[in-house]
Amino acid sequence: MSIPHYTGGSTGEPVRFVQDREFATQAGAVTLLYSKLLGAEVGDPIIKLWGSERDIVKGSVGWKAQIINRVTNTIFLNAYRMGPKEMCVFAEALNIRKPKLIVGYADAVYHLAKFCEREGLKTVRETPIMTSATTLYPFMREKIEDVFRCQVFNRYGSREMGDIACERPGVEGLWIAPWNNFVEVVDERGSRAPDGTAGEIVVTSLTNFAMPLVRYHTGDRGVLSTWTGGNNNGNRQERVLTKILGRVADMYQTRDGTFIEPGYFEAILYFKDWIRKFQTIQKSHSSILFRIVRSGADYPHSDLNDISKKTKLVMGKDCDVTFEFVDDISPTASGKYRYQISEIRGAPG
Repeated sequence: MSIPHYTGGSTGEPVRFVQDREFATQAGAVTLLYSKLLGAEVGDPIIKLWGSERDIVKGSVGWKAQIINRVTNTIFLNAYRMGPKEMCVFAEALNIRKPKLIVGYADAVYHLAKFCEREGLKTVRETPIMTSATTLYPFMREKIEDVFRCQVFNRYGSREMGDIACERPGVEGLWIAPWNNFVEVVDERGSRAPDGTAGEIVVTSLTNFAMPLVRYHTGDRGVLSTWTGGNNNGNRQERVLTKILGRVADMYQTRDGTFIEPGYFEAILYFKDWIRKFQTIQKSHSSILFRIVRSGADYPHSDLNDISKKTKLVMGKDCDVTFEFVDDISPTASGKYRYQISEIRGAPG
């Protein structure tokens, strides 16, 4: 039996695809394995900060999901609705439930951590947190680990391919479970990139025979390499994704065609207490907009000058850098935040 699905729609238009029961079984097994490697056995309490508007409308929190959640001892918290009232409920649920594992959108867990810190709320401690679905930036990992006093493990996957790779204790990078997917990183010509080189992540499903996806372009950028685990691993070589860099479509581009990793702009906004939430948008090859939600504190003009200076350092001295202060930045229909957006299409004119 084949089951139709849709992608999360992060590109703006959800794509329809089909998966068979064998795929669902294999993908589910890998998901359970990743949880087990972080210390959560089947039946242990798990809290998921997950979901999207489409999922809610289509009924993924309906009776079937409720039965599955009850059997697997999983509580589902809606990452699409995260106002102050909801986040207070989330924090209380974590403390009362005391889960063996917390799973959530990277940005949703990050915003919850910042909220708990800002409001002085008690937080569950030393419970492993698995982040997924959105890019986990270093500043997010640092804040989450500091507030929850735990270790954060990043997971990478997609609706089309299931869970592809996940950080685990003792392994450097996101370990790729070899049974379900074959993972490559390719350059702009579609040729396999050398290990340690950034490129687009391309995946071939090994278990979905209803609609085989061969060398499927995920639209994500990353770095692939080989990790040898030493004596405890029998000197086996494991394939790992050492970096997940974000969406290909969100790469920034200068007038001369040079591509800039959007993560650069996140880095220059680190450790500024007056910034509660932000989003960077490339409007043109010579225009960058910073949308910022302030935490309430006054912002020093020296910070704005520093951000502008570092932006022009990579984008060019003629780059127009503007700042827009807003009350909030809403998530997309998939429940995820887009920290960077490129409105550039095609080569520089």
